[in-house]
Amino acid sequence: QLNHGLVVFKKPSKKAAAALVKILHLNSSDSIQGVCNQSRINDYEVVHRKDVVLFRPGPTKPWLAGEVWLHACVHDIHITLVTQWDLRTVCRTSRSAEWHVRDDKFDVIFTSDILCAVTYIRLGHGIARTLVPSDLL
Repeated sequence: QLNHGLVVFKKPSKKAAAALVKILHLNSSDSIQGVCNQSRINDYEVVHRKDVVLFRPGPTKPWLAGEVWLHACVHDIHITLVTQWDLRTVCRTSRSAEWHVRDDKFDVIFTSDILCAVTYIRLGHGIARTLVPSDLL
């Protein structure tokens, strides 16, 4: 079994550390053990910065999409910073979903809540379409 989590991590830059301290309401950047552009989410898949992923937002919704900005390890907890997209429609026949792309709505999620990376296309006017694995429909 492969180790899940940050693939090759490093100390965060001052800008990344400051952003994480602010977003996570930390007292200092000392608790940030590392940041990375890629993280292993299961034995077969690595998610990279700028990938679009489907993730579990909690018990109220089955999944949401977002673009990965950064993976980090804080207090031995693996987290991912994503820009969360707003769902517009789901088409079960084409196994796709349409999203309103948000670049201003950051969310911190547990890396373990990432279900998969998805193929996507930006359609313009802030709209994107992703494929959705059939087991999630």
